[in-house]
Amino acid sequence: SRSIVLTQPGGRVGSNVQWTYGVAEFLVGERALVFVRPGRDGRLRPVGMALGKYAVAAGPNATATRLQPTRDTRALERFLDHLAALAAAAPDRNVRVRSGRQREAAGAVRTRQVVERFTLLDAVAYRWFEPTVTFRVASGDTQLGTNASTGALDQAMAAWSHVATAALTLIDGGTTIAAAQAACDGLNTIQFNDPFDEVDDLVGCGGVLAIGGFCQRSGTMTVSGVEFHRIAEGDITVNDGFGACFSATDLAEVLTHELGHTIGLGHSSEDPNESNPTLAGATMYAFAHFDF
Repeated sequence: SRSIVLTQPGGRVGSNVQWTYGVAEFLVGERALVFVRPGRDGRLRPVGMALGKYAVAAGPNATATRLQPTRDTRALERFLDHLAALAAAAPDRNVRVRSGRQREAAGAVRTRQVVERFTLLDAVAYRWFEPTVTFRVASGDTQLGTNASTGALDQAMAAWSHVATAALTLIDGGTTIAAAQAACDGLNTIQFNDPFDEVDDLVGCGGVLAIGGFCQRSGTMTVSGVEFHRIAEGDITVNDGFGACFSATDLAEVLTHELGHTIGLGHSSEDPNESNPTLAGATMYAFAHFDF
């Protein structure tokens, strides 16, 4: 009977688009089970971005399914009872546990398979129109230090700039100030330590390591028969505590992956059991290899 507002980076206002890869996808008419927490600004957001959202398929054997980054389907009733038991056992929490549960009413739910996406980030294609793109760095990882952080970034940029068949060069343009991931301010910013609390903290060195995305500008270009929309800005935020868990070499791999998102690339595969070695071994595979 009450509305709940969830906030995520990215979105569309008129012709302005800001895309951050890994956010939870919601559909009109869909029923969903969502794990949320308040950010520093008090706004509720899905925990772990897409990790925190399950689509509910109603019926006699109702299920809750998470689609990204891996498909995870659970029996809804058992899942809810398990969560209620965990919540009831949590200290200093006033939790009402229901002994019985009504099954979800039928709702309009769209389901889809996790598909392999190797080059394009979305059904709409995006790319930079400029041959050279300059990124600026806001500080460095607290544990690794500024020199190691910028060194990892330079390696990541070189990985894309040195692709023989590509006509795109990424450049380190020095320092800048931190900015929220969703702020389309005209600056290509790479920042560390999650300064605006936009990414949930790592748990046991696991979770969302970094997020990357871009802002779109009006204008299109056709390349090899594909119409591309213009990328105007690319931004990356590395999670707080990254350097306490991973090395500068690991950071270079993660930054290479996130830079791929800022230039319009999606995941080669989101299947944790991917059998195709080309897709599983790709820089844009959904899971870190830590073999950079």
